[in-house]
Amino acid sequence: MARKSPLYYAPVKNKRFFGPTRLYSQIDWNDFLAAMREFKKQMCVWYIAPALVLKKRTRHSGFAYLGLNCLLIDAICQYYYGKREATKRDFKKFVRKHFDGSNHRFSAEIPVVINGKSNFLRDFADVLYHGVRCGILHEAHTKSYCGIAGLPKRTWTFRRKGFTKVSGRLHGFRDCPSVIIDPNRLLVQTIAVFNRYINDLRNPHQTKLRERFKRRFLWSFGIAIGREPLI
Repeated sequence: MARKSPLYYAPVKNKRFFGPTRLYSQIDWNDFLAAMREFKKQMCVWYIAPALVLKKRTRHSGFAYLGLNCLLIDAICQYYYGKREATKRDFKKFVRKHFDGSNHRFSAEIPVVINGKSNFLRDFADVLYHGVRCGILHEAHTKSYCGIAGLPKRTWTFRRKGFTKVSGRLHGFRDCPSVIIDPNRLLVQTIAVFNRYINDLRNPHQTKLRERFKRRFLWSFGIAIGREPLI
């Protein structure tokens, strides 16, 4: 069977809001820096501001803004690589490249089942994707080998035993390694990564990064930055 082409959508510019107060028609989409300003505002409204509100409201909101944090990483990496949709490969590659210590191998592997097959998680990027991002989105909670707690000087810490047990049956559990994550420190890191990405996009010499961003933006919003009709 032939694969169907994807559908493309475009806004009616004078009827749709891009941000809370600005219509698409009020933005000069042929000015890359103006488009970047509006994109940054939108990401802040959708992800960063709500996460900061939750963080400030109660010390027990870490689970909620950890979920928003993973969604923001997902969004950034799609624009960074110019991809239509998120993939686990891109998510992990992006985290390993931009987040401190995320590619350091654990001293013991975490056993998991992925798509019905036995596998192992070997670094923080693995855990953040499978245990947190997919755990929250697909199962409404982080995996049991993930813990959420404040940490004194680091974003995450690895524990070989003492927090989780694992077994393929209801009996005969054995020690399972765990990863404890500080959602506040991860959020601070993610905001810093996002701001660096925006600053890189402002650099006119970052042509490949800009082209990937524009390609992803066109897929998402139906706007061809730099080539948009003035209507």
